[in-house]
Amino acid sequence: MRAPRTALTAPAAGALAAVVLLAGCTSGGPAEPAPPLPEALTEYTALHDDVLAAVEHGPDVPELTWAESGTATYPAVQEQEDGECVLFVTNVNGTGTVDDARATLGALAAAVGPVVEEHGFEPLSEIQQSDVNGDLWVESSDPSGWTFEVRGGGQSSAEAPDAVVELSLSGPVTTGDCDDQALEQAVVDAG
Repeated sequence: MRAPRTALTAPAAGALAAVVLLAGCTSGGPAEPAPPLPEALTEYTALHDDVLAAVEHGPDVPELTWAESGTATYPAVQEQEDGECVLFVTNVNGTGTVDDARATLGALAAAVGPVVEEHGFEPLSEIQQSDVNGDLWVESSDPSGWTFEVRGGGQSSAEAPDAVVELSLSGPVTTGDCDDQALEQAVVDAG
């Protein structure tokens, strides 16, 4: 994978790579073609805004402080080795005290599940757990291969009082060039 054409740190680039891999994990590929970049920017930014509203103001949602993660700039585009252009709408972290990571993720999933479904995504997966680092996550995709994910890295501890939960949204787009200029023009076109 080539380095992104936006300002990303190595950890952010790694997280983005993981999301990109998930974006293609549908049997037989996406059922619908990738949307044009300006259309995707408008449509999926609206989803991001609705999801963020659900986790910030929804009932029974854990109190976390939400902010764009790391030093990456969003939205961002990145051309993949196969030539596909992927738009990363956002990667937002929620930080705060998490006494029970599974319960926190479950509450967040309950809040955002209906929102992603209203935007044409499949129902969120059951909570999954990594065998490697113990991370927990739920994910969903839409017919054009876009992926939404909520990932938690564990519980608060004396050494790390603030646990982190990550929301990410990315997917394939069609565009002449997959670069910052195309993204800037898409922002103008999207209004």
